[in-house]
Amino acid sequence: MYSAYTKGLIQTFVAQYGKDIVTAITDTNLFFPTVVAQLSVESGNGTSKLATNDNNFGGIKGDASNGVAYDTTEVIGGVSKTVKQYFRKFDDFPAFMQYYVSNLQSQNYVDAGVFAATSPEDQITAMVNGGYSTMSPSAYLASGVKDRIDACRDTFQGLSRISSVDAAVQSDINPLSDIYQGS
Repeated sequence: MYSAYTKGLIQTFVAQYGKDIVTAITDTNLFFPTVVAQLSVESGNGTSKLATNDNNFGGIKGDASNGVAYDTTEVIGGVSKTVKQYFRKFDDFPAFMQYYVSNLQSQNYVDAGVFAATSPEDQITAMVNGGYSTMSPSAYLASGVKDRIDACRDTFQGLSRISSVDAAVQSDINPLSDIYQGS
């Protein structure tokens, strides 16, 4: 069970980035709790140096032409090692979200079952299996992602997979109806 602190982190993250997340994932078959939990963990709830300086909330790798080098911990051969990697830079959070969604639509993620997943947990597992992380799916979920999925699912009931058709209907019953209305 997640803590009140975790619930607060999710509420803060969604208050700041929720509208852009909804806009980016509408009609994609991505689960809202998946995206919120993953990006919240990857970015230190939006406070990591990579997020604040470079608008990269997902640890998206890059190269010298489009990124900046940071030390990061990767699991290589089952061992955690600190290595220097290039991470992409983005102009703003909406630009990051556009790239994030298009990256997840690449063949390796499709083949891993990201868009066929039936739950946020299955979707995270498929993302990891598709190459999103060097951790195992269970370790990735245990890194705080699972607790944040649960907190998001409980706090923002009705925000699951978002389609343009049901967005208008949900706006009448959802506590974050302004997310759907773009205000």
